[in-house]
Amino acid sequence: MEDDQLTVVVLDCGSSTVKAGFSGEDAPRAELPTLVGHARHPGTTGVMHGNPSDVFVGDQAASRRGLLETTEPITRGAVTDWDAMQHVWHHVFFDSLKVACEEHPALVTESPDNTRLDREKMVEMLFESFSCPTAVVANTATLSLYSTGRSSGLVVDSGAGRTHVGPVWEGYLMPHFLRRIDVGGDDMTDLLRDKLRRDGYPFSTAQDRMEVARIKEDLCYSSLNCQRELTYCKESRSIERWHNLPDGQQVFMNEHRFTVPEALFAPELLGASFKGTPALHTTIHEAIQMCDPSIQAELYGAIVLAGGNTLFPSLDERVQREVAALAPSGTTTRAVAFPDRKYAAWLGGSVLGSLRTFPSMWVTKNEYDDYGASIVHRKT
Repeated sequence: MEDDQLTVVVLDCGSSTVKAGFSGEDAPRAELPTLVGHARHPGTTGVMHGNPSDVFVGDQAASRRGLLETTEPITRGAVTDWDAMQHVWHHVFFDSLKVACEEHPALVTESPDNTRLDREKMVEMLFESFSCPTAVVANTATLSLYSTGRSSGLVVDSGAGRTHVGPVWEGYLMPHFLRRIDVGGDDMTDLLRDKLRRDGYPFSTAQDRMEVARIKEDLCYSSLNCQRELTYCKESRSIERWHNLPDGQQVFMNEHRFTVPEALFAPELLGASFKGTPALHTTIHEAIQMCDPSIQAELYGAIVLAGGNTLFPSLDERVQREVAALAPSGTTTRAVAFPDRKYAAWLGGSVLGSLRTFPSMWVTKNEYDDYGASIVHRKT
């Protein structure tokens, strides 16, 4: 089989979920929690649940949280437990996708500010632990832009653990102008959980937190004018909605629906530890202003939202409005939010892996053997 006919395995590993599938497809084949669980008493819990290895990954671990010691391998977009990460990849390759790793090139996403050492570790694992024939590590900002058919734009990649704001020009991320905000979807979930607790809802367990995340995804939206809407809420209950819990109870939401996403524009709402954290709209403006003046207008006109934490309805309108207020007079500002933006990085990887030029980007096993893992920096 010729190289350009090989199907590439595409892995997008985030703080919350892993998306996995094959190049050329329009959706990942598998999506699972980035979670690993170990039996508290080796040799007992695993066998009891039909898993003699005592290691549970993804949904297997999430559904048994109360019985296991669990680990989240990725924190704020960075791998913090490589052994657990290897368990996740093993599960994805062999259980979710059911592939022979030695027969497929692999493309793995990385955070835009990933360290050189961690990039090398990714390549080392793909070759040493999984015997992949070739490997590519690609940053999520550029891939997210590819998923929209663009090669230039300002990417706002906001996932569970962090938000990156990065200018991409003609297919290349401009790392010196990349900005990171340590605010993500998990912070929004925790904020909503705290608000609901104050309202009398007893959300305390890990399973409860997962339900709060579902409430957030179901009912929250970005307000175009938070203060005006707060005033309106005092006069009317027309925006009140409810969420049905598995036990039949209902959770009622009024102003929480929009005050939670408001934390993207006012991070201090998340608590004292977030005081001084930059707001999303000011970070976008500052990142663009650092770029060469000749490309700034195009970046203002192509602000691309990506990642699960950008799914709040009307967020694109709010971003566009706030950035327009900061941009130079006469500048056209446009923020775009495609329906499948939760999977933007994976979809970009699917597109990239389908290109005839893709083999020029990969590291081969022979190159790895000859030069070591550092060869990846010449191809990234």
